[in-house]
Amino acid sequence: MVGYDMIELDKDYEPFKKGNVWADRIRELELARQREARESLDYLTGLPMRHKGEALILEKMQKQGGCLGFVDMDNLKKINDVYGHKAGDRALRLVGEVLTECMENAVVCRLEGDEFLFYLPEVSEAEINMRVRKLFDSFRAAKKCCGGDFSGIPVLRSVHVQTGRQL
Repeated sequence: MVGYDMIELDKDYEPFKKGNVWADRIRELELARQREARESLDYLTGLPMRHKGEALILEKMQKQGGCLGFVDMDNLKKINDVYGHKAGDRALRLVGEVLTECMENAVVCRLEGDEFLFYLPEVSEAEINMRVRKLFDSFRAAKKCCGGDFSGIPVLRSVHVQTGRQL
């Protein structure tokens, strides 16, 4: 062959063996990606946490008008005190799941504790009213089905929304 040297392959070469420069770099990048994902997502609900969620919402708000909503759960402390933290965790997960489902196409995040924020772009007042009603109905149904311990305690009673081009 012209211009090519034949290279004998090392039969013992392992590309992903520890100590291989490329494998180490790939492993390092993957760990950094996983760390970033862990730090920006709430481990309990899977929703973006405050910093990441607010950044995503701000980005959407700058591009288009819509509705900003704030959800503050009621009685989380009571659920934790009476039924234990596992029940409180179930309540938080349930609110996150139902909020994500009912506010389809919205950016939803967990601010902290029992507070959630969502931004739904390009939505009419009638549409947001319908979705908030659906949120309450869906949560009530899910709580009866899956709430277990805390099914008799009011958890979701109010959602505060602001609509408009310039919030």
